[in-house]
Amino acid sequence: MRTEEVDVAVIGGGPSGLAAAVAARRAGAERVVLIERGEQLGGILNQCIHDGFGTKNMGKALTGPEYAQIYIDQASAAGVACYLNTMVLNLSPERELTVCSREGVRRIRAKSVVLCMGCRERTRGAIGIPGYRPAGVFTAGVVQYYMNMRNLAVGRKVVVLALRQLWRLLKEYPRDPFLAAVGEAAQYGLYDLDRLERMILRRIARDYFLLAETEFDPHD
Repeated sequence: MRTEEVDVAVIGGGPSGLAAAVAARRAGAERVVLIERGEQLGGILNQCIHDGFGTKNMGKALTGPEYAQIYIDQASAAGVACYLNTMVLNLSPERELTVCSREGVRRIRAKSVVLCMGCRERTRGAIGIPGYRPAGVFTAGVVQYYMNMRNLAVGRKVVVLALRQLWRLLKEYPRDPFLAAVGEAAQYGLYDLDRLERMILRRIARDYFLLAETEFDPHD
């Protein structure tokens, strides 16, 4: 099996991997390789087509792909070798990587290995969505990928289950006003968590601070 000797091997071609590879070259590492399992560099930034990236370190608002391209260009200019469509199968304690690509299986022996694989969304089962018919149930990242990368619609009527925000409301507010507001919101057919929070606050103001109750406007 063919073996390649390198100074630094970076696993993951997203923003952190690109930054690490460029930093390694600037620090004096001669042979730096960047290993990415996908078909292009940039990681999650490629599907984040909204702007807002780079406002702190670059002083301007960029889309995810625009922001990623800056680091991709820096990696290219720095002489980083980028291996796309390449999966790391194993990493030994001796910093020897076994990788697989269209060219076959080979080894990369590195003096240093930087892990920049990022994170993955938990599956439908891992986050506890009930039921045995998962068709049509997507995580937010998958929807973003389908629509922004593959130009595929996931449906016409969409329900977004914001578990983290709902859990925050449950932790921050008393149980009785929370449950009462949920029941009231269901009567109006409201499932917007921002409106739900305002309804909870109204109940807290009335029940805990003895403020005069105001008539609820479901459209407020």
